[in-house]
Amino acid sequence: MEAPVGSTAAISLTVFLITACGLLSYRPAIAEGLVESRTITVEAGYDSDKSKTWYFDFQLGLNSGYWINLAAQKDDVESEDGFRFDSRTYIAGFGSDPDAKFNYDITYENWGNPGLFDTDALRATITWVPGDWAFSIMPQYRKIDLDSIDNNDSISFNERGLGAGVRYAGISDWTVYLEQYEYRFSKDPDFLNDIGVTDNLTYTATSLESGLYDYETVLGISRWLAPTNITLQYIRDKSAIDNSIVKTSEAEVDYYVSDAIVPYLRFGRASFRGYSPLWYGYIGLQFAW
Repeated sequence: MEAPVGSTAAISLTVFLITACGLLSYRPAIAEGLVESRTITVEAGYDSDKSKTWYFDFQLGLNSGYWINLAAQKDDVESEDGFRFDSRTYIAGFGSDPDAKFNYDITYENWGNPGLFDTDALRATITWVPGDWAFSIMPQYRKIDLDSIDNNDSISFNERGLGAGVRYAGISDWTVYLEQYEYRFSKDPDFLNDIGVTDNLTYTATSLESGLYDYETVLGISRWLAPTNITLQYIRDKSAIDNSIVKTSEAEVDYYVSDAIVPYLRFGRASFRGYSPLWYGYIGLQFAW
């Protein structure tokens, strides 16, 4: 049975969010009554596969507790054998009050490189927060279009995913969490390995974030050491293309200069069969008012 989401829903959601942000921006008298906070995040990254990343994020927090998010990312990717491509990502999201006992968010994401590949994803997170615990379910639908891959033919297939997560914050200044995701495809992605796609699209930081996996497991722990928050995370993925295992260890350090200014550093290492380990790092700044 076809999933009840796709290009029409994604376009409608994007138009709605852009229109809403436009109204808030061009009607200050109304915006003052609706907007409680504004947050801008800028980030730059680099990895040992010579990939460069630039990221920009803008979020509006509304007085009602809801929020609207728009983001864009550009990646310049260069593989070890000199193959190059540039990808871009556009994100639009909407969510309810994250402090509420029941809360949710929904996000549309477009990622790709014109003429090579393009993906449209619709993701949601529904969370129940009973005290110090938080339990989440995270459904996903993604449409994947590959151009000029096999004898210059275009290939399209769909991905459906479901995730579950649990988080505990009952120990002073500590938070631990575990997430598990499972994915199913309308066409088995192992055909990409058969036609040699992985010879060009190596595992960069970009492809790790938007890759094709059978499953993904995330385990993390966070410690607040005022004015710094430190998060350690371990991720294990199984590739749906060649069944290889990707293991990623990552650390993030956020330094709270104030509630309004938070610089951060994120770095990690990913290992996988057939390639040298990938090292990567990101530096960013979040500013709120």
